[in-house]
Amino acid sequence: MVSRRPIESDTLIMVCPPYVCVPYEPRKQFVCAYCFKEFKYLEERAKASQEAGEGANGGQNAGSTKSESSSTSSGVFPPPTESLDASLAQLQVDEPKAPTEGEQSTNAPEVPPMPETIIDELLQCQGCKEVWYCNEECRLADLAEHGYYECRALAKFDIPWAKGYYSYCDDLITDIRLILRAINKRYWQLGQNIDEFAEEYQLLISNMSCYTEDVLTSLRSIVQYANYLLPDEVIISDDELLEIYCKHRVNMFGLWANGGECLGYGVYPRASYFNHSCWPNTTFYKNPDLKVPHMNFLTVWPIQGEGEEVCISYIDISVGLKERRNTLLDKYFFHCTCERCMLQELSPEEPDPYYIYWAPAPPPDGYAPGDPNATPSSPPAAAATAASAPTIPPEETPFDIPPEK
Repeated sequence: MVSRRPIESDTLIMVCPPYVCVPYEPRKQFVCAYCFKEFKYLEERAKASQEAGEGANGGQNAGSTKSESSSTSSGVFPPPTESLDASLAQLQVDEPKAPTEGEQSTNAPEVPPMPETIIDELLQCQGCKEVWYCNEECRLADLAEHGYYECRALAKFDIPWAKGYYSYCDDLITDIRLILRAINKRYWQLGQNIDEFAEEYQLLISNMSCYTEDVLTSLRSIVQYANYLLPDEVIISDDELLEIYCKHRVNMFGLWANGGECLGYGVYPRASYFNHSCWPNTTFYKNPDLKVPHMNFLTVWPIQGEGEEVCISYIDISVGLKERRNTLLDKYFFHCTCERCMLQELSPEEPDPYYIYWAPAPPPDGYAPGDPNATPSSPPAAAATAASAPTIPPEETPFDIPPEK
């Protein structure tokens, strides 16, 4: 994408809806499959319950006489509302007295804040048992995209068996779910005469010609299994599924929580028009306000004027030159020649601009400006949220999409 005019920093230049997105496999029980709201306390409670159960099986937590101890050791935890009530009950509140003139109630007890939403568990799809929702509203909203073919395919998907027999990791399981979701959406839209993102999705590059035959053989075995999971009325060739899978591999965006944990992955066709830079002038993050997980794109540097390219980063830019280039070559099949990479290649004695403009911490001990492959201590902080960022009306979008992409 190329800018049409100067753009200030912290400007929200695009809010991009997804074509398809799925929760990350290890966290599917704690992330709503429609709105991608994270329920961290449920995940922590499940982990604590599992650890307590393992301890009990090892002979620990025996002989407890207190009801609270026995409840905790057996992995039974009260719902958040009961915990909140218990916290309130322990507060020491003095008898009310008439305040004197000018007296401030500075000694009032601190009341624990009420969580935004308190639920005991997410709603599980009773068809496939593999999808969870935060409430009935989200389940009904996702019914068309999930209940068409995806639900039956996931019901057939024996994930523990696939992990054991094929040695599928969580990333591959998530990839297969994303393929199933995309096929489900295509057939549902065809039945409803809807062509949302159909053209943009078809234009996504796959880079199939860049893979070696051995890698293509491995990828083909994965899509063959995905094709096996699809209902019989879905007629699609393995070659077509392979192209879809390759498109996803180079066009997926991660959906990340504020704490840095992965919530899921999605395909955002319009967002794929952004090119990469290891010194990007734009960042992206999950929109915190919209129900469906849209992606916000926000400028982090001023864009000087017409013709300047608007770039994001495809990878972790906190690592050194060699690792960045190897990652980009391995995943995206190009040798990066962005401004930062060329500066480090041609002038290794110069300090890495990451330390000057991005890194929130000083360089690690032992770092020397002449080492372009040194890795900084931590990645850059998140950008400002959309609520405080100036927006540009859609009809005045300040960049051009190159026609060849």
